[in-house]
Amino acid sequence: MGLASFVVWIVQFIGVMNYTSWIGGRVPDVFVVRRARMYRWLLPVIWVVGAIVLIGPLIALVMYWNLLDRVRKHMKAIEATGAPAELPKRLG
Repeated sequence: MGLASFVVWIVQFIGVMNYTSWIGGRVPDVFVVRRARMYRWLLPVIWVVGAIVLIGPLIALVMYWNLLDRVRKHMKAIEATGAPAELPKRLG
């Protein structure tokens, strides 16, 4: 049952990253598109491998949150002004 749950979680996560990449293309924000495509494989690797030292899941969660927060800022700006937010090309 645990293995099936893990497989379903991976499929769901890849679906979310595909959708986030698609939304990034619609905004348009090339940064979001590239990050979402890279995070498809990177975040599960960080989560699983980093779980050995107990900090990997936290790092993956923060990276995931930062990406989704950037998309949220765009959506909020589009709702308020009809145009995407003016965000820097890189996070930080």
